[in-house]
Amino acid sequence: MNDDLSPILKKVESVDAIILGSPIYMGTATGEMRSFMERLVFPYVVYDGNYSSLFKRKIPTGFIYTMNATKSQMEERGYAQSFELAEMMLVRAFGKVESLCVTDTYQFDDYSKYVASAFDPEKKAATRKEVFPQDCEKAYNMGMRFAKGNLTDYGKQIKLCRTFVCAFKFSVLLLSPRVGMAHDVYCLAKQCLIKF
Repeated sequence: MNDDLSPILKKVESVDAIILGSPIYMGTATGEMRSFMERLVFPYVVYDGNYSSLFKRKIPTGFIYTMNATKSQMEERGYAQSFELAEMMLVRAFGKVESLCVTDTYQFDDYSKYVASAFDPEKKAATRKEVFPQDCEKAYNMGMRFAKGNLTDYGKQIKLCRTFVCAFKFSVLLLSPRVGMAHDVYCLAKQCLIKF
């Protein structure tokens, strides 16, 4: 298949790390992210006895999940099972994976514009103010771990980590969303690259 996504997938061959991000809708990553992951992973999957990979190197992969659910709701609803399936495919293709679950995120900028009486907007705002900066720090630390694992010192030459970051909001490759959980994915993924 040769389409607009082909050049992006070609770039994956030269990166030192991959960081993916998705809001969680109905207990799993968006349909767009799942479709993207099929295109990303399947070219490298081999159905031999070892389920080996055609990807030429082992690189770290990260997945950032943002969700309206609280941590306890995420656990009660069994979200981890769908996350583990996606992460298993990343491990199979690229070697290792690390994930970050960001819970109780803002779903709307202004809750009064939506039928969302199940949520306390003031509590959501307080959680965002207090917890989201910690989540950004965790995303930053993920990016730093990936970079440190890929820094090579050849005397005075340092090879910087080339990281592929992809996050989806609805059906659009996320560049700069403005609202809700998709915006949180963007902010967190950006934190991973802040020093690069």
